Amino acid sequence: MAVNSLVDIAMHSVVDVGILLFCNWLLFFALQRLKTCGYINSWVLLVFSAAYTPVLCMLWVLGIFSIYYQLSHHEYFEIVINNIEQIQNLCLAIPFCWFLFRLKNLVEKEILDTYQNRTPPYFDPILISIFSKITTVIISFFCLIIIFQIIGIPLQTLMIFRGAFSIALGLAAQNILGNFFGGLMILANRPFRVGDWISSPDKKVEGIVEEIGWNSTKIRTLERRPLHVPNSIFTHIVIMNSSLMYNRHIKQIVGLRYQDADKIDKITHDIERMLRSHAEIDQDQSVMADWIEFGSHALHIEVYAFTKTTNRALFRKVQQDICIKIVRIVEQYGAEIAVPAQFVHLMQDKDKASS
Repeated sequence: MAVNSLVDIAMHSVVDVGILLFCNWLLFFALQRLKTCGYINSWVLLVFSAAYTPVLCMLWVLGIFSIYYQLSHHEYFEIVINNIEQIQNLCLAIPFCWFLFRLKNLVEKEILDTYQNRTPPYFDPILISIFSKITTVIISFFCLIIIFQIIGIPLQTLMIFRGAFSIALGLAAQNILGNFFGGLMILANRPFRVGDWISSPDKKVEGIVEEIGWNSTKIRTLERRPLHVPNSIFTHIVIMNSSLMYNRHIKQIVGLRYQDADKIDKITHDIERMLRSHAEIDQDQSVMADWIEFGSHALHIEVYAFTKTTNRALFRKVQQDICIKIVRIVEQYGAEIAVPAQFVHLMQDKDKASS
């Protein structure tokens, strides 16, 4: 029924605003009560939390359009908006799409917070990230279909121009699509994960992976600087993941003087025995200490072993301890570590006379 009095319009508007405020308070009170109740399932509470803000938005949209309809029927207000029903449906569809995205984000956060720290872990965070990104694409496509239907754009029209649209999109967004699919390949094949230490001999890329995004991967370098690498680069470069190795490699070349050649057999024997008795050396791997070649100024002994630890700092301590023990073994036999040297022969006066 048309409202012809300004007083009636004002009264109806006040009533509508009052109802909206009451509904806001009621929803807030209900949500707080659900949070404090111990018998409500956490997933049910998660759905209510995701729907809270979008529902408030939808209520205010309905209130605003209710006031508009009252004003549009008054004789002094000729407010006519073309396609008002489409605008109203669009304003109601946007909060619904917002609810879907909020629900997806909250579900992802709940899964990570609940199951990530359990032993053994129930879910791999990388797989959660993959499903999250795929779900985002599906929700975006679903929301676009709803919006197109409300606006009045038939899907058949979009299918007609899909060929030209695909070509234009491929040319205009080649790098973006390359980075997107590169990110999906990283998440699917998992050559590295968040927290891994990676490096590349092809590019100046080395550091700890902090985030694998849609477009780029964030790496914290040795200088503690953030490095953002486009995901498409990882599809055609060599990546070395140091976090996945089982041992760290010790390979040292020890040079002895040529005058200590008679002691080299005992020295290599003691070095290898020291390595095989060292608590931090993995005895299941190769352990060797052998004289390998005649150098330009020294006899070269190669020390070859693997540490049990993969921690960088602890590995350096173990390597230092082994080097110190090697020096002590060499000194024990009265030998010395060789250094580059040049010999100069001085001619005596009688040699000069004879020449």
